[in-house]
Amino acid sequence: MFALSVSPTSIRNPIFIQKVKELFSKNKKIKNKIIFLLYEKEYYSHINKYNNLLQSLRLLSIKIAIDRVASSHTSFLYIRELDIDIIRYDSLYSKETKNNKKYSIIKAFQLMAQESSLKTWMKMIESEEKLLEANNLKIDYVQGIHLAKLKKT
Repeated sequence: MFALSVSPTSIRNPIFIQKVKELFSKNKKIKNKIIFLLYEKEYYSHINKYNNLLQSLRLLSIKIAIDRVASSHTSFLYIRELDIDIIRYDSLYSKETKNNKKYSIIKAFQLMAQESSLKTWMKMIESEEKLLEANNLKIDYVQGIHLAKLKKT
């Protein structure tokens, strides 16, 4: 799978949507392999229109993810209002230790995600301890240096 950060403004642009549809109609091999990561600080109030656009992308087998969850109120509102597939937690939460308030926040978000059938993703897993915490929380996808250490040549 490949994750692409896409501006929500682009998602709401009809020309962008048309180009994406053309690309996917010509390239059947990329179906079910693309995630669009969305993040914005300001809430877009035309939520039904936004959902319809996202659904047209999901029909192309594009997964929709909200990025930086738990970093702003907008991400929480979008979890509540939009039909999405994945949430990716803000990296602030993977940097913290298990014995603190931030861990409790992620634990609560994780429960909400599981109850809502959302997949979850945590980035910046940089130690075995962080990987174990992510596994204990039942995070679906993890990414970070610990998982694929760079080799010196």
